[in-house]
Amino acid sequence: MLKKLFNETMQEMLEVEMDMILGYRDYWYAYTLVLEYVEIFYDTVRIYSNCDYISLDEYKKMYQ
Repeated sequence: MLKKLFNETMQEMLEVEMDMILGYRDYWYAYTLVLEYVEIFYDTVRIYSNCDYISLDEYKKMYQ
């Protein structure tokens, strides 16, 4: 629970800082940044309870 709270708080901080530093020029620029974030963090690092508490990439590798 604490780890999940930490990850969510860290994610919110990163989003705010990214917005402040980079600024979103338009919708597609923001879309690209969010997509990169999802591909880099959510698919490789974040663990999912419905994937036996491993990352999505590891889960996909197990069943290929």
